[in-house]
Amino acid sequence: MSQKGKKIPEWCTAAIVQKMYDAVGSAAKERGTRIFSSSRGDIRILYTEAKGSIQVPSESDSKLYKVEIQRQKPKLGTTCNCVAYEIYGPCKHIAAALLALLVECA
Repeated sequence: MSQKGKKIPEWCTAAIVQKMYDAVGSAAKERGTRIFSSSRGDIRILYTEAKGSIQVPSESDSKLYKVEIQRQKPKLGTTCNCVAYEIYGPCKHIAAALLALLVECA
């Protein structure tokens, strides 16, 4: 159980989430850290046994981005609905979401 009483899914362990975070590029990590640090209370995490859906605020406006972490045995996959993800892959929103999960799943 997390501190807030939510049941943490089996796939959400610090080791798994850290491995996913390590795969994110350094520029996305840097920007994601800024988002995470400035808006921790605004990042919303919803779980099911198969996936996590995380709402991450924009750095520059009031838009929310949806990051999904989908269980694809034997690993997990991530997606984001921002334009940068479509072009470059793992983005700052994914980095911020994974940082929030590291706190939640620890």
